[in-house]
Amino acid sequence: MTISSDDDSAPRTVEVQAGSAVPTDAKGSVTIESTAPVSAGVRVLSGGAIAGYPVIPSSEPDGELTIYTR
Repeated sequence: MTISSDDDSAPRTVEVQAGSAVPTDAKGSVTIESTAPVSAGVRVLSGGAIAGYPVIPSSEPDGELTIYTR
């Protein structure tokens, strides 16, 4: 899959083997593109706090994903 971010870094390709997980750092608005089905989640760590959110694809392939903090 390819991970692109709006933080001016170059897109990067990450290979994920079936049944495994690959953590990667990402900042700002991020786009994940894949030719195979993938599942993704967001984990936020700050100080002693931790939060996690699933990434749910939109019904439109060109849609946006917006994450709101509580």
